Amino acid sequence: MASAGTSGGTPASDAAGGRAASTSGAAGETSVASAGASGGTPAVMDPLAAGTAGTSSEPPLVVNPVGTWGGKALDMVPYATSGTRLGAVGYADDGAVFFATMRDAELGTDCRFEQSEAGEWLCSPTKKQALIYLDAACTQPAAEEPPYGTPTGEVFGFQDNSVVSSGGSDTVLVSQHSPVYRVADAVFMSNATEFAEDTISIYTKSSSQCSGPRVANRHVVLTPPSIFRVTPVADAELVKATIRDVPLRDGLTLERLVTDDGAQLSGHLKLAGRECELQRDGRCVPVPVGQRYQYADPDCKEWAFELKNAADAGATLYGVDPTPEETAKVYELIPTSTLYSQKIRIDMVVIDGQPRPVEVIEGCEGADVSNLGKVYYRRARDVTEELPKLDTVQLGTASLSPIWFFGVLSASETRIQVQIHSPEGNWVRPNIRTSNGSACSVYDDRFENQCLMMDGLSSLPVTQVNL
Repeated sequence: MASAGTSGGTPASDAAGGRAASTSGAAGETSVASAGASGGTPAVMDPLAAGTAGTSSEPPLVVNPVGTWGGKALDMVPYATSGTRLGAVGYADDGAVFFATMRDAELGTDCRFEQSEAGEWLCSPTKKQALIYLDAACTQPAAEEPPYGTPTGEVFGFQDNSVVSSGGSDTVLVSQHSPVYRVADAVFMSNATEFAEDTISIYTKSSSQCSGPRVANRHVVLTPPSIFRVTPVADAELVKATIRDVPLRDGLTLERLVTDDGAQLSGHLKLAGRECELQRDGRCVPVPVGQRYQYADPDCKEWAFELKNAADAGATLYGVDPTPEETAKVYELIPTSTLYSQKIRIDMVVIDGQPRPVEVIEGCEGADVSNLGKVYYRRARDVTEELPKLDTVQLGTASLSPIWFFGVLSASETRIQVQIHSPEGNWVRPNIRTSNGSACSVYDDRFENQCLMMDGLSSLPVTQVNL
C-alpha cells in the first residue's frame, strides 16, 4: 500500500552503511514500536545487500529491517527511513503508523523527489508558488507572501501557472524538476490599506513573455500581500537520491531511493520492467490500468473500460473489475467500437402516502464510439491468476488500520513495503480505514494531525512522528 510507515525508532543507515541516524519520535509516542532487538542495530539483510552495491559513485543499498511493529514480529523493511538531513515523517495512532512526507532539516521544508534535466533525482520543496518580477525584462524575481509575515530564508519550488500539471501532489517520483528559490529581503511590507502596485512596478511572466506593470486588484477582500525578493537555490544544495531496483519475486522489482545522507524511500513497483499498480488484494497490474466505463454487451452486464492515461504502443492492456470482498478480477483488454448504457425512465410512485420518483431500467441501448477520437475496450480474457500477488498485512488494531502490501524477499519471509495507487492514478499513498470501516485521509496540510473522514464532516486525531 502506498502508505509507508516505519516504526518510530527505525534506524536508517548512512551512506557508509554503518551508522544509524536517530529517528525516534517525540516523548510520549508509545504507540510506535522500536526497530530491531534492544541494545543493538538490526543485521543487514543479505537479499538487499547482495548484488546492489551499484557503481563506485552510488551509495550502497543497505537496509535495516524492522524487527517488531506494535508488538508484532514482522521482520520487514520500512517504506521510508530518515537520514542525517532528510527526515521521514509520518502519523501514528495506537500502533498504526504510516508515511506522510520527507522533510529537509537544512532547508526547513517538506520535499519530494523530482528529476532534473541532468537526470538526477533531487528532494525538492513540496511547497510551490508563482513568481512575480520587479523589472520589465523579468530578470529580478520576487514572490508575494502573506501580510505581516517574516518569511526570509524560506524556500519553495517554482510553480508555472501557464502549465497545467498532469500529476498528483503525492507522487513519490516527479518527472520534471522545478527551480527552487529562497525568500530574501522585503521590497514591500503590507498594511491594511496600501497596495504594492501603488509604490512599485510589478511584472508577470507567461512562458517567455514578460508583461506589466500590473494594476492593483482593488477588489481583494484580504489584506494585500507583502513582496519579497527571491534568489535561486542551486540543485547542488538539495539532497540527491539514486534509484536502485530491488528484486522481489515472480518478475517484480521495487524502486528504492537511496539518498546521499542515508535516507531511503520506496518508489514504483514494476513487473518485468513495466510499472504496475497494486490492487487491494495485493495483485500488481501493469499500468495504465483500465477503469470501468459503461457496458460492452447488449444486456448491460459486462463492463467496458477506458484508460485515463496513454499506453505505450503495442503494450498489453489490462482492466480491473473490483469486487465487494476487495479482491479484483483482471482482464486483458481489446478495443471495442460499441458502448452500451442502461435506458432509464423515472416513474412516480406513492410510498407511505407520498409521491416519490423511482428509477426504472427499461433496457440497454448501444452507441457507435468508433469515431469519437478515443479508444474504449472490452474484456478479452481473464488473466487474474497470471499476475503476481503480494502478501497483505494489516497493522494497527485501534482507530486507524492501514492495509499495507509486502513482497517476500527470501525463504526466511523477510518483507519489504511497496505502495499502491488510487484508481485515478494521482496519488501513491493509501487512505486509512478506521475500525468501523470508514476511510479518512491526512494528506491535506491545512489539517495537520487530523485524519479527515472522506465524507468531509468529521476527523480523527493522529500524532505526527519521525520514522
